[in-house]
Amino acid sequence: NAEYMGKYRSLTSNMALRPLFVFLCVSISLVFGSDDGDSIKSAETISVMLEQSIATSSAQSNAWTPRASVALTVHQFRGIVTVNLSPIKSSWAAQDIKSLADAAEHGGFYRLRLPASPSKPDGRYVSASVPACALLSSNFQEELVLHLDSTPNIISMSYSTPVAFCNKKVLTEARSSASFNMKVSVDQAVPAPKATPQVTEKRKAEGKPVEEQQSFFRKYWWAIALAVLVFSMGGGGGGGEAAAGAGAAGGRAR
Repeated sequence: NAEYMGKYRSLTSNMALRPLFVFLCVSISLVFGSDDGDSIKSAETISVMLEQSIATSSAQSNAWTPRASVALTVHQFRGIVTVNLSPIKSSWAAQDIKSLADAAEHGGFYRLRLPASPSKPDGRYVSASVPACALLSSNFQEELVLHLDSTPNIISMSYSTPVAFCNKKVLTEARSSASFNMKVSVDQAVPAPKATPQVTEKRKAEGKPVEEQQSFFRKYWWAIALAVLVFSMGGGGGGGEAAAGAGAAGGRAR
């Protein structure tokens, strides 16, 4: 009977610990499977308007007009943000081409701009330009590179054409329409690595703020303590069973 009761107590003890063990496993998987809550993969598409302007000189800028809608798809995974850009397609009629040719004759420029903060437009823009004659000489072929931070905001953009010089012959060509052929790419900043102990000590000596780096045990002490508690309680149940078995054996010997 004593041996039976010992096994019964061990079984019921282990059954009582099962919910705690399941909770421990779930907690540890959440802790080590995430990176400060940023491990969830998400994607967001943001539409912004690419605007254009034709200026007859570097000091002058005509009114900005819409050229094309740009879709930025922002992916977030483990704190890392990547951006994909949709193709930018647009075309011009004869009047637009004539305006560009008039600006090219006077050494003017063709400008582009985008909101600096695509997700939350606040009136700030980044812009770039090329000589109007270079765009005509390149037969409306363009290359646009967006330089982004990790937010992602647009820090700046690079705008260029395959032909940098001005071919005067294109100024006299009559065109009824034109289609832009734009190559778009994204140059994204990489998050800076964590500060080394030497850098941290230097910043402290200079009186600059230092982000406190928590050790592994300090950050996850509660999970470790919970694991120790579960396994110690499970070990106690096994000890009781052994003691009960020893007592029963001693009784039979007598």
